[in-house]
Order: sequence, then structure tokens, then C-alpha cells
Amino acid sequence: MNLFEQIKQQRDIARKERNQVTLTLLSTLIGEIETKHRSNDKNYSDLIQASQKVIKQTIDSCKEMYELKKDDKFLNEISVLEKLLPKSLEDDEIKVIINDIKEKILDIKILTKEVMSYLKTNYFGRYDSTKVLQFIKEI
Repeated sequence: MNLFEQIKQQRDIARKERNQVTLTLLSTLIGEIETKHRSNDKNYSDLIQASQKVIKQTIDSCKEMYELKKDDKFLNEISVLEKLLPKSLEDDEIKVIINDIKEKILDIKILTKEVMSYLKTNYFGRYDSTKVLQFIKEI
């Protein structure tokens, strides 16, 4: 099940549990994702990537609103949203992936391209590109 389907599933659970705050948050999030995905913006052409970007933008907005209003409602929304995002890869996990690919590729430029492509395809949004490039240089 992809991220967008998980959001819809969580919305349905909130509806059954009559959790109006979560239901409203997730319904709004779904609408925003669908709107961005249908737009002609290439940054939102992939539904999963669009979902991750909109969730991260919404978390940032909630953090800003919390700083302004000090309303715990925003902290609750942040908590719900953060649970939707996939867990970030640990540094050691990234290094294992790099080493696995490195065993097959000796040219550093090709290695960098292959590692970044692999991570984008399989772990989009779950790693820091700067760290990955640093790890590649260390190997």
C-alpha cells in the first residue's frame, strides 16, 4: 500500500472512530495532495512524492502556527502527520546500500549516479543527499 492509500485508510479509521480533528486534517491533506498531483507542476507528478511533499509542507506550516499561537492542536496535527511519513534511513543503512552498489561499480562518477538513482527510486524522501555524497567520498 502506497503512502497516499495509507492516508486514505487513516482517514477512514478516523471517521469510524469519530475523531473529527484527525478526520478533518487528513481529508484536507488528501484534497491538497490531489490538487497538487493534478496540477501541471512536475514536482508533484508522482503521487507518492506529492504526498510526501505536501505532508512535509503541512508539518512546517503547523510548526509555524504553533510558534505563533502556542495552541497544542498544532502539536497534535504534527504528531498525526509525522506518523504518516516513512522512517528515515539510518546512516549505517545508507552505507550498506552504497557498499552493495560499490562492489559492482568501480568508477566513482557512475557509482554516485547509481547510488542516487537507487535511493531515489527505493527510498525517496528518507535520506539526506548531502550525507549520501559524503559517505560515497569516504568509501
